[in-house]
Formats: sequence, structure tokens, C-alpha cells
Amino acid sequence: NSEGILNKGKKKKIKFEDSDLNEFVKYSKYLLEGFPSLMVKHTPSVSINHLKTQSLNDIIDNEDRVSARTISTYPSTTIDPSPNLGFFSVELSDYTSTFIYSNGNEVDVKEANQCWMNYLFDVGSHIENTSQAALSALVGLSLAHTAIENTITESAGGIIIKLSKLEESDDGKWVLICFTLGPVKIIRINSRNNEISDVTESNIIHTGYTEGIGNNLNLSNLSLHMVRCNSKDTFLVLSNNVLCNLDPIYRGIPQEDFCENPDELGVERDRAKLEFLSELLVHENTLLDPHILVSSILDHCINITESRRSMMGDSKEQPSNQIQYPGLVGYPSCLGIKVLSPITSSKRGWMVKMHTKFKPLKVRNN
Repeated sequence: NSEGILNKGKKKKIKFEDSDLNEFVKYSKYLLEGFPSLMVKHTPSVSINHLKTQSLNDIIDNEDRVSARTISTYPSTTIDPSPNLGFFSVELSDYTSTFIYSNGNEVDVKEANQCWMNYLFDVGSHIENTSQAALSALVGLSLAHTAIENTITESAGGIIIKLSKLEESDDGKWVLICFTLGPVKIIRINSRNNEISDVTESNIIHTGYTEGIGNNLNLSNLSLHMVRCNSKDTFLVLSNNVLCNLDPIYRGIPQEDFCENPDELGVERDRAKLEFLSELLVHENTLLDPHILVSSILDHCINITESRRSMMGDSKEQPSNQIQYPGLVGYPSCLGIKVLSPITSSKRGWMVKMHTKFKPLKVRNN
């Protein structure tokens, strides 16, 4: 499903916080080797709307185009072992959609997201092909380097842009160019057959799954991806906490029930996540609605952790028994964005619905 998963080798172990920009540039060139160079629709970078979340439980929401949210599944506001939260920023322009998600300290995350978005907006009108778009994504990331190295645990950003010249094989008139840094995934839902696929396949190292989380981000966890797509396709950005709540092991399923060969555990876990996500998101005539997709995924994170929350009470410790207490309590984040043709003037007034007052989930007493 991808025209090149360009996260090559993962042989270097360079900590992001210890690497200077020269090392970052060298690694970026390494990722860009052989990146496809397809011509894209060249238009002035005129913003239709810039949407972003500002605090926990804020919603970016429009049923036709984009929806994003971070929630807490902890049982009370007094339980907050980590200040790290997920924040989103989305820029909508004619023929182009740009988005970024980052998780970490609020100040650093907002700074990193804004740096990346500002740069992509500034150079957007000069991007003529997909390799330039990929380079711009990495340059924007370098500008956010200082903020990222402080506290950011995971990040993903992408540019959805229309192609201007098509080959004889109609593989899609649009393209997504994206990066991931750390344990976060981008999923595509094909509007033609409702097939769900992992755009960022192989971006997470299963043998060292937590390497590169927190202040140990390293360049070997930076990956670059590209996929052709169609109008009305939808992309989902799933945070690490969401992925854990889709994982068969975290859902309390014994390993032998989904993986016969222990050497294939990582691959089989990813396969099981996609299968479960596909089952979760089966809605009649609404599979490609970003609002419903995001709500369904976050509702699942709430529902699967109910017994775990009840067991935790006022404790910060989570129970270790995944079969009896499935899921992982935390701050799940999800973004859904649909590929659409140029927006008409009647739809240029989209707003962010702000719900800034955090209401903790109540523990259900049986």
C-alpha cells in the first residue's frame, strides 16, 4: 500500500537530544534517498482555517473533513502521574491539508507543533513535487528540534496534497507524505473498498518497543512514508496509548491464541491490531466519517479500561493482570482527516469546539 517505506535499517542509535542539527540533516538525507518525486498541484498557500487543540479534552471537529481529540481514561483528576498530553494542529488549504500530532509537555509540544506548521505553511506554495514535500516536512522538524528534545515522547505529521500529473495506472490522484517519531501510527481507510492499512508499517521496533520514548528519542525512530490515495480516503493518527488498547496482549488475549511463532510476535501483534480496528470501525455508511471514527476509537479506550479504573481507585498503580483488567489507562489521542477536493466558500467557516473543563471518568460501582 505504500510507495516506499523509507525508514531504512534502524542501525544507528543516535539520541535525538544528543544529536546536533548537522547529524539530523545527514540522517534526513539518508531517509530521502530514492524518495519518489511526483509532481503535485501547484497553488498559492492560502489558509482556509488553522485548527488546533489547546488543552485536554479540546475537540477539533467537523464531520466532513477532520476530527481530533485527546482524553484521559484515569479515574480521577488527582491521579496524574504524567504531565504529557497529546496536542494537534491542522492547516486546511486548497488542494492541501497539513497536520501534526505531538505528545509531551504542553509548552514544548505546542512550540514544536507551531514551528512545524509555520514552516510548512511558509513553503507550501513553493512545493512542486513529493520529494520537496518530504524534505519540507523534515526541515520543519529540524526547526522544532529544541522543543522535541526536551520532553516530547512521540510525534507524527503529514501533508495531503493533490497530484498534478497522473500515470496510466490510476493509483490515486492524491498523496500523503508523512513522518513518525516514536511509537505512533498512521492508518489509511480506502474509500473504494473500506480496507484498512498501516501506512507507517515497520516504524516501531518491537524488540525495543520503549526505546526512544520520553527523553530518549533517537533518530533511528524517525521514519518517512508516502502513499498514493483517493478523494474521500481517511487517515487516522493513533497515539501509543490507543495502540496499546488495540493490542491483543493488552486486551487480555493469550499469545498462543493469535501467534503460533514467537519469532513473529511483533508482526502478528500489528496484524491483530488492524483486524480489531477494522471490526471496531464497522459502521453502516459512516466508516469514512472522521468524527465517528475518532469517537469510536476513544470510546473503546474508555470501555476496555473500565475494570482497570475500578481496581485502581485512588491508586496510581495499574494492575498487572491484563486478562482480568484489560487495556491501559492513560491519555489516548486520535486524529481523523479525510481527503477532499478544494473547499467551497460556503465551508470556510469551520470552528474548533472548545471543551476545556476536564471532567474525570467516574468509577462505576457494581
